[in-house]
Parts: sequence; structure tokens; C-alpha cells
Amino acid sequence: MILNDIKINQYLPAYVIYGDEPYIIDLDKKKLINAVIGDNTMNYSYFDSDSATYDLIKEAADTSPFFADYRLIVVEDTSLLSKQADKLIKYLPQIPSSTILVFIEKKMEVKAVEKNKLFKAIKELGGDNKIMKLSENDLLAFVGNRLSKAGKKIKSSDAKYLISKVGDSLYTLYNETEKLISSCKDKEIVDMSDIDAVCVDLIENNIYEIITYVLKNDSNNALRLFYDAIESKVNSQRIISNLYYQFNEMLLVRDLKDRKMSPAAIAKKLGKPSFMLKNAMNLTNIADKHRLKSSLSLITEVLEEIRYGNIIDEKIGAEMLIIKLSSIN
Repeated sequence: MILNDIKINQYLPAYVIYGDEPYIIDLDKKKLINAVIGDNTMNYSYFDSDSATYDLIKEAADTSPFFADYRLIVVEDTSLLSKQADKLIKYLPQIPSSTILVFIEKKMEVKAVEKNKLFKAIKELGGDNKIMKLSENDLLAFVGNRLSKAGKKIKSSDAKYLISKVGDSLYTLYNETEKLISSCKDKEIVDMSDIDAVCVDLIENNIYEIITYVLKNDSNNALRLFYDAIESKVNSQRIISNLYYQFNEMLLVRDLKDRKMSPAAIAKKLGKPSFMLKNAMNLTNIADKHRLKSSLSLITEVLEEIRYGNIIDEKIGAEMLIIKLSSIN
């Protein structure tokens, strides 16, 4: 929607750009800024969670643009102004035709954004712009195009390996392809050995290895991998949170597998490339729903204990969690 409005140079009074791919959200923001104000920063106002208030936003919105058609106001990561949302909802019909008010949310979960009152009001105007993660084919094209611009080539299988290794975040893929371009100056073809040499494994890969040992009731090896992660400066609570995320994903996959859905259908249902679910698919072959639910419940309890300060040493809490998860049958 917003890209089409940029193309025809006709804008709504307000937009929300949100979703789970920050790279594209930031890209769309830059395109909008360049199209509307260019280098004329006199007609641009920016607010974030520390500076945004209803009064300041209204004051900026009511100011006429200086020798230009539009004034652009960007309000970023304010949880759609929470308690001040009602005032802005009432103000929306009063926004001058020369003002474009854009809310950007990269930190809020998509479901939380879509439940917000201000979002719903802007959506009624047609200003909702949802940016989701790219499909498998688009991710592969992104990697291929990045390398191609630098005169490099990569096989589809190796591009898939890169994504499985570093994840499907475009910012991460951008940075990792930059590293590959820099390290392969004298090579035309980027291959798996180059990827292994310069690209950093996702913590999820380490988590899946921990879970593999946990499901085999091998707490010693699970703890060994945990200590390796700690040695690599990975925060204990981050490991626990990732255990929660992966067990939750495994439970979703297990449920869909039990409904006789194919791997491709499961990937489509969960909105992920199929190769990104490979580990979850494999691990659900050795864990039934009961074990996955019990594990998820145990991890939730530990996270709550940490949250309320009942577990002071997160490292010890994570160690005990891994031992308990390994004892579930």
C-alpha cells in the first residue's frame, strides 16, 4: 500500500508499518522519507519511545510544510502510544492534508499491534502495512542478488545452508553476505567451506543440539553444550528463552504432524521456509506431545521464577532446568 502511494505521490493522513522483518520496515521508511522530503529535514519530525507525546506529535502535525507539499512525521517503537492512543484516534480526522503521520513498530509482536486501538483506527483509513518475513525463494533470491552485485555466485544448496546456519533475518543475511564478499575477494563461487569459515552459527543450532541430548536423557552432554554457550558469552536467560521458543515450535510441529499434514504444509502453516523447520521436524520424531507439553510447562515455570526474582543466579537456574528436562520421560 505505502509503496504504491509513494509511486503515485498521493498519501493518506496516517500509516502503520509493522511486522517481523525489520530490514524491510527500515527500507520502506527510507523510501518514504526520500520520496516525501528528500534532504529537506525542515519538514521532518521524528519521535521515539523517549520523546513521543500526543502534544508534541499534534504540534508537529499542525505545522504547515515549509516550501513543500508535505510534512512527514515518523513515530517509532512507541507501542502505538498505549495510554495516549485515544487522543490520537480523535485527532486523526483533523490531521492536515499536508501532513503524513507514520507509526513504525518493529518491537511489538504482530498480534499485539493488530489488537491496538490506534492501529485499528488507522487500518480503517487503509494505512496498515504489514511486513512479514520472506518466503524461502525470496530469501534465496536475496542472498543470490547480494552476492551477484559483488560479482559472486552461490549454488542454491549452499545458499540454503547459509540461511539455515545464520537464520532468516535479512539484517543478519546482509551482514553475513558482506563478510563472505570480503573474505572471498579472489573467488567467484562462494561455497559451504567459505560459509563455515566466516559465518557464525545461530544460537538456535546450539539450542537444538542441547534439546537433542535432553530428549535422549543425556544431561551431561546437554550441560556441556550449555557451558560452551556460556563460554561464548551467551546469556543464560537467553538460552532459557530460546529453549522455550524451540520447544513451543516443536509442539506446534508435532500437533500438525499428528494431523497428517505434510512438511511443506506445516512450513506454510507456520510461515517458515521448510528447511528452517528441519531440526524441529526431526526432534518431534523422538518426543511425543506429552513430553513436549511437560517440558514447555517446566521452562515457563523457570522463566516466571526469574521474572519475579525467585531465581537470582540465572546460570544455576538454567543448569537445574536442563537436568530436570533431561529426566522427563
